[in-house]
Amino acid sequence: MNNLKAEGNTFFNNKEYVKALESYKNGLDECEKEIDKLKELDKLNEDSGEDTEEEEDEKEENNNEENTFSKTLDLINTEKSVLNSNVCATLCSLERYGTALEYGIECTKLKPKWFKSWYRLTVVLKSLKKYEQALTTIDKSIECLKEENKDVPFILLDLKEQIESKLRKSDNNDDFADSSSTQEIPGMPSIPGIPQGGLGEGMNPFIGELMKNKELQDKMQDPSFKEKMMKNKNNPMALLSDPEVMSLVGKLASNLNMNK
Repeated sequence: MNNLKAEGNTFFNNKEYVKALESYKNGLDECEKEIDKLKELDKLNEDSGEDTEEEEDEKEENNNEENTFSKTLDLINTEKSVLNSNVCATLCSLERYGTALEYGIECTKLKPKWFKSWYRLTVVLKSLKKYEQALTTIDKSIECLKEENKDVPFILLDLKEQIESKLRKSDNNDDFADSSSTQEIPGMPSIPGIPQGGLGEGMNPFIGELMKNKELQDKMQDPSFKEKMMKNKNNPMALLSDPEVMSLVGKLASNLNMNK
């Protein structure tokens, strides 16, 4: 197991992620085989102890065997948790986040008090844009370190800030979507076929019409103005906040009213 993990680490560091993944998964297979052997041995010991006449000695011996079994199983599961963590990281490098999620969850089950288990899962959840869940898991990762009186590394704090930023943007977009469909814009001219209170979906066709305007086409020769228009072509509210665009909107609206 250790050899396979070390081999996988070498491949990973060399960015040979497919080979690294194979080594880590082979390591996990070896862990499962060791667990099966351990369970089989434990079962044989239980069966052989049924006919023992010295009960006190038998109890002590069984207790020792149980302790040995438990410690060995813990060691194997610790190794499994590290391998699952490594598989998760490798799959993330391959951008296979859906599959990585399975290994990230398994890692937290095997070693729930290990901060890296929750960190790995957080990276996956963030990549899948599950920001609320990611915020919960990054908090869990930080909590694990604090319980051990260890300093929280910057990478975790930075990751948490990134997730919180995504959540704030998501909330702001929701607020914007709600308000953009109902609020009027002061000074906005009345445009035929486009209600003032419903700029959300109805405005995009108008922006398309605006792009055909001769004056606008001339202004599009200016690289900075062109960049601004192309960047916000699907975001009319951003365009309408620009004085140059508002001037063109007014002229186009006047022409449309004249041609009714």
